Amino acid sequence: MNILTELTNFLLDLIFPKNCFFCSKFGSYICKDCEQKRFLHFKKRKCHVCHGELRSSTQFIHNICKMNTSLDGVFTSYILNNDLKKLIYAIKYKFESEALVDLGPFYKLTIGNIPIKYDLISFVPLDKYRRNWRDFNQAEIIAKKISWKALPILTKTKKTIQQAKLNKKERHKNLSGSIKVISPNLVKGKTILLCDDVYTTGSTLELCASILKSAGAKRVYAFTLAIDELPADIPSQIE
Repeated sequence: MNILTELTNFLLDLIFPKNCFFCSKFGSYICKDCEQKRFLHFKKRKCHVCHGELRSSTQFIHNICKMNTSLDGVFTSYILNNDLKKLIYAIKYKFESEALVDLGPFYKLTIGNIPIKYDLISFVPLDKYRRNWRDFNQAEIIAKKISWKALPILTKTKKTIQQAKLNKKERHKNLSGSIKVISPNLVKGKTILLCDDVYTTGSTLELCASILKSAGAKRVYAFTLAIDELPADIPSQIE
């Protein structure tokens, strides 16, 4: 962040002061107290395929489960409870993107504890219609809050139905043929950390990982702000 950006943000904060989304405390859209009291930190170590316990600190998926996924591991900061659902809904449908920015220092702590090395950090793409309507991509904000080096490596080439309205089987069909790699040479042989806001059925992230590996990526890990612990075939309230 350069000096001009910092000055602009400072002046905007003076003109339009920030208040906590939950308690209205002055200073930020998410205050530290509400982050600690309202959000459930995800501290479990589970395989994202079978949801079984991972016993080793260097294990991110069970060996037997690797044939059923394109992702080499999924990391997350929070369990998707009602408070976080309300916040993410406001971010996506009431355009409160600054709340996601103010959550950055909290979910960056999770990234700091992830025991993997990656060559590229990127994000799940939005189609141009939803990107223009929302004026931001929440997955991109998360990735760029983690690292300013985050790059767009995937593009969504057609409009799809909102994933939240579909079950797992319908989600896969809905996304089929909609995502492509921008530059295969960029991802070939690389380990990639792919960011998104919520892990529900995993359909979107699985498709992205499969496409990246088909383009030559060595490994693909996922980081999400939250994970939904509901059964994978139940449609989520947000996507």
